[in-house]
Amino acid sequence: MSNSENDKTIEVSDRLVSSDDSTKSNYFSNSSFEYYLNKHKNKLYFLILACLSIFAIIFFSIEAISNKGFKKNQFDQNIPIQMSGLRLLDYFENNIQSVDAENKHGNINGNLLHNSYYDNFRFFVNALSEKSCITQSEVLTRDVSVLNYAHSHNDYWRTLPLYDALLHGINSVEADIWLIKDGKKSDNNILAVGHNDLYLKPEQKNLKSLYINPLLDILEQINIAEEEGEKLHGVFFDEPEMPLILYIDFKNHGPLNLDAYEELLKQLKPLEKYLTTKKDFQKRQFKPLIIELTGDYPILSTYADYIFLDSSLIKVYKREVTLQAPIISESLNNLLRFCNGDATDGTIALKLLSKKAFSLSDDEIICISEVINQAHEKNYKVRIWGVPQFPIYNRNHLWKQQLNVLGVDYLNVDDLDAVTTF
Repeated sequence: MSNSENDKTIEVSDRLVSSDDSTKSNYFSNSSFEYYLNKHKNKLYFLILACLSIFAIIFFSIEAISNKGFKKNQFDQNIPIQMSGLRLLDYFENNIQSVDAENKHGNINGNLLHNSYYDNFRFFVNALSEKSCITQSEVLTRDVSVLNYAHSHNDYWRTLPLYDALLHGINSVEADIWLIKDGKKSDNNILAVGHNDLYLKPEQKNLKSLYINPLLDILEQINIAEEEGEKLHGVFFDEPEMPLILYIDFKNHGPLNLDAYEELLKQLKPLEKYLTTKKDFQKRQFKPLIIELTGDYPILSTYADYIFLDSSLIKVYKREVTLQAPIISESLNNLLRFCNGDATDGTIALKLLSKKAFSLSDDEIICISEVINQAHEKNYKVRIWGVPQFPIYNRNHLWKQQLNVLGVDYLNVDDLDAVTTF
């Protein structure tokens, strides 16, 4: 065999070997992929499903944002009418973003009254009332038991002034007022509501916007069909005969309080037919509202017939004052001083009460009970304020002691949720 033939033979052999190696390489490559696929196919399926889920979430989130607003029938007449009171409040809080969106679409008129939460709630109640053809009283208080032993202390501090009390069944609320004068026009005077004059917001938080107008709306709806002379219904749907007591706490001093009183009478004018008068009180026939002044109110020879005055329980006991009033009050500090002979600082006893589970002594209970019993004999109801609120277990003990032992008629309450369950 020649050298050239040998070279050709070697070349052919190399090609065969190369072809064979390639075949082997492809064989092992395909086998490895199939092995990998079989081993990891469950993970691959999971990865594909995860990608699809993420895509769906992103898609529906974009859809929700682009269609922000109420879902169809979200809070209209399809809501069960029996949803009221605290259940209604829970529903509102769970859907507040939707309510806010609908409100901003222009379905409520006027400027911001208090804050967006408060304004949205008022819109929510109005819309439910209109769409369900029921009164605001029914929307707010249907199946709500009235707790006519609790007073909403500093009610204006709440997230929903007045409404929080109604939703909890509280029939006594308190508003502190400050007269803000308009130097140019007296018709523009404002009774701002707040505890400290440094933090007042007269345009948003005032007696008219937070109390007078909402009460007027509720009462006008309930009594729209009533003929003149017929008994008027109050704000509580299940107990329409139960009056709501509105305390007006005067915070100005001196001559300004006389001006504040005159401004108060002007602002109460639209509610006048709903206000309990002294003649009504003598007959024990109450209209839907009772107005009682407290704090630094002006001392006058006569007051409007529908104005009642808070007074010191101790002064009534000592016969230093005689007046007509549904409720009189006293601080626990003053009662402890009185019962311990005035020489003792009642603040010391209060500190003891607030630091541990400490009850009133037997002698203090006898003394305070005697003062309260005498007030009851004169047809006064009694409220004690300044009772320690902490610790909680001690507060609850003192609440029970006031109601069950002392015979107090109204607890002075900051925590409305707690007083409904204690």
